[in-house]
Amino acid sequence: MLVVPLVILASMGVMIGQQRQDRLIGELRVAVAEQPIAPGRAAVRYIITIHGPKTLQWRSPLLDDAFAAWRVQEQTSSLQQGELATLEWRLQLEQTKPGVLPLPGVRILARATENEDWHEFHWPTPLAERPEPVSILAVSAPPLPAWVVPALVILSLTVLSVGGWLAVRWCRHWKQVRQNSPSPLELAELQLTQSSCLAQMVDLLRTLFERQGIAEANYCTSQELIEKLAHLKFPEQALQRLQRVLALGDLEKFSGQQPTPDQRNEARQLASALLDTLKSWSAGKSDWFDKAG
Repeated sequence: MLVVPLVILASMGVMIGQQRQDRLIGELRVAVAEQPIAPGRAAVRYIITIHGPKTLQWRSPLLDDAFAAWRVQEQTSSLQQGELATLEWRLQLEQTKPGVLPLPGVRILARATENEDWHEFHWPTPLAERPEPVSILAVSAPPLPAWVVPALVILSLTVLSVGGWLAVRWCRHWKQVRQNSPSPLELAELQLTQSSCLAQMVDLLRTLFERQGIAEANYCTSQELIEKLAHLKFPEQALQRLQRVLALGDLEKFSGQQPTPDQRNEARQLASALLDTLKSWSAGKSDWFDKAG
């Protein structure tokens, strides 16, 4: 690969000239190395650019080297496509015969579509003359019809209006759903009235305590839960009620002994009283039950 630094005399080399063929425009730029690769042997870069429609087709460039004094050391191409296509072909040339020799000419074939004729862009004597540039507007995309811009504006405003209306409707609906949804305490009271299992009542109370800020209330023992609540200054009378409910629940859960109907009614009444206490107490989250609904 040629690594000799190049002097770029425009931003991408010296503009040799632009040529227009039908709907295509070709450009050639040349950059010459600052230092020769060997005594009497130069290095040159040709940059060929073809502008045309996005259906642009081309063939590889060819050198006009009558003295057989140049070889292509490296060549690369790139294509940018949008409404217009821009092909850029770079040829890295190396002089093989020492001495003062003219730069080789270069030509490339291109056409706008596969159904059109090929056009030749030819620069026989680079650096010999630099013709006037051709306006790139000659191959620009056709202007949009006059109705397109107003239609796009109206469409955008319609989309924004409909989107805003839907957003307002959704917010109102969600707010109404939240207002009509029962709170966790209301759900707990409903479940207590329907539950006939002491273990379920105990699990329900443990879940409510955990949501109120009692860490691992679902996993600690009954005694550990009582101690945590006592440390957090849970009301003494409510603490005694909870202790009784936990004891009845543990009796059913661990000993397999079925509670009597009176014990179930007692546990349900105590749990209901505990819910009333929870409405006015929390461990650092006094507004949890208000916001959770």
